[in-house]
Amino acid sequence: MVNITNPNFKPEYDTHAAALDAHGLPSLVGASAITIKPSGDTDDYFTFSTVADVPTITPTGSTVLAIASDISLGANKLRTTNLSIFEEGASRLGLFLSDGTTPANLLMGAIAPQLADFCRVPVDAYIATYTNDSRRFGIRVPDNGVGVVEVMGFQGAADPYVQIGRDDTGVALNAVTDMLVLQAGAGTNNEAANFGLGISLKVGNAASQVEERASIDLVLTDATDASEDVELNVNLMIAGVAPAEVASFVGGGIDLPTGKILSVAGTQVVGARGAAIADAPAGGTGTAAGGWDTAANRDAAIASINAIIARLEAHGLIAV
Repeated sequence: MVNITNPNFKPEYDTHAAALDAHGLPSLVGASAITIKPSGDTDDYFTFSTVADVPTITPTGSTVLAIASDISLGANKLRTTNLSIFEEGASRLGLFLSDGTTPANLLMGAIAPQLADFCRVPVDAYIATYTNDSRRFGIRVPDNGVGVVEVMGFQGAADPYVQIGRDDTGVALNAVTDMLVLQAGAGTNNEAANFGLGISLKVGNAASQVEERASIDLVLTDATDASEDVELNVNLMIAGVAPAEVASFVGGGIDLPTGKILSVAGTQVVGARGAAIADAPAGGTGTAAGGWDTAANRDAAIASINAIIARLEAHGLIAV
């Protein structure tokens, strides 16, 4: 072991303890490990040695080796026993297995980005898959008693898409499985009538303007505990006007706003209520029972019958 205690030791001048390498530069050479004890500290120091042909620095005393400056690795890797961390391209940091090509998993308790820390540069931040075609980024959670399953995926494709739901052996074969849950609540505050949850659907147009073209709203119409009522409203944009209600699904059926119609195969079956149709006059009495006692009553009855038929035809309920 080389042990230099001279406080004035300078390897570039002291050729007794230093040797010149092949390039004529001073080298510190020892037949065994070299112990360096800075500041005369005999309890906390480090040893420089070669282990399995790998130069190794081993702290003694403290379990921490602190470097009070930036570390520049250049294009080199930071390696552990099984993993390696290195720059993957000019703007990406890669975590791979020791072979340097197989991606490794990153295990952490939580990702808690804060705007000031997560987006320090004045550009948008992204979570992206690898650049290869058809790569997939999935989110997996435990399916109790079954295993870890994917509940959401981001799929690279000719038309990339987001997939929500499961496709695994834990899904019930003869029952409905909730695969998407949308929840709205006011925390510890009590919700009231007209509280609800909405889904906004936005699409572009010929002027490259992406705007809301439709929406679906679930509205709480009665917030009383154990007596709740809701309605599901469908809103559509028509002739460039902001989406408005075209149908409402309520407990009693389907409600259409004034001026809206219900069609089957393009034919209106339900629309605005038409004018009242006169009742057919009563028939005759006595020997004329079952018939009409006057021509006027007969003609009025025929008119009422024909009006009903015409109304049914107009609403597509009977063929013309």
